[in-house]
Amino acid sequence: MANTWGLSTDVPVVGDYDGDGKVDLTVFRPSSGTWYSALSSASYMSTLSGTWGLSTDTPLPRSPQ
Repeated sequence: MANTWGLSTDVPVVGDYDGDGKVDLTVFRPSSGTWYSALSSASYMSTLSGTWGLSTDTPLPRSPQ
């Protein structure tokens, strides 16, 4: 089964954003400065989003803690 996540203009960003030690499906949408993340701790069925950044920003991967 295949799913679509994000738009063609989104920038994928690797990181563990929920702290469970697994990579979360995360993209940065430059057009709105919004981040979208599907959380691995919820079997990718729960998502987070938040606006942070500008259209000219380049997202960096989140370092493991």
